[in-house]
Amino acid sequence: MIWSKKIFILNFGLFLIWLIDRLFKWLAVSVWQEDSFIVISGFWQTKLFKNYYLSFNIPLNYPANLIIILPVFLIVVFFLIRAYQAKNLWLISSLSFIGLGALSNLIDRWRYGYVIDFINLNFGLSSQASFNLADLLIFIGISLTLIYFFLKKNQVDKK
Repeated sequence: MIWSKKIFILNFGLFLIWLIDRLFKWLAVSVWQEDSFIVISGFWQTKLFKNYYLSFNIPLNYPANLIIILPVFLIVVFFLIRAYQAKNLWLISSLSFIGLGALSNLIDRWRYGYVIDFINLNFGLSSQASFNLADLLIFIGISLTLIYFFLKKNQVDKK
């Protein structure tokens, strides 16, 4: 498949996931509000959770958290541009996942002062995780980036 087709399919797919994330966030804030919908009883439900903190509940509120998030986002964009210039599809993919996820969460922080989480998983007595599709994009992007550099390091070590 030619380069431009691969890039188009990648960008279109990621944009659709980003739109779905934005749609579910809008539903959580505007329609569901305090209601919850059970997807898998005792394990998975959708419910609005207002996340004022950074990842892993690091207690840093808005607008102070933007001082950390915005430069990191700009660094990702810088390296994404470099990946496009190098035509490195793996890095373009992984950094696009990170960038779109971060952009969606940044929009939430600017608009509401918190990130809208709507996926709630229950892992037992008191263990619960709340997140959104943007968080999944970021996680997948970071994982792909780590795999890329691990594989690249192994190739260099073999030479």
